[in-house]
Amino acid sequence: MNTKYHPVDCEFHDQLEALATQKNTIKINFWVKQGQYAQLNGKIKDVYATEKKEEYILLHTGHTIRLDHIITIDGKPGPGMDEYEDFANACLDCRIQE
Repeated sequence: MNTKYHPVDCEFHDQLEALATQKNTIKINFWVKQGQYAQLNGKIKDVYATEKKEEYILLHTGHTIRLDHIITIDGKPGPGMDEYEDFANACLDCRIQE
């Protein structure tokens, strides 16, 4: 999914930093490309920004996830996903019926 980065608010960034400090395993659902998502379980090892000002989390598994691609993190909506509360409460292992 190669899209323009949409900055996330400081509060969400702070929540990720707190999760990294706690070192608990979390469940993350995120967009991998238009209309496709993935789910990973892991511990946040780092929250960082690139030279292009795009922010990512690094999991202990080595996976990186761009912050504006996060749908839910431990069942809570990611940035810009507040209006999609269904993602936080629905079974993300199920396919969407069209």
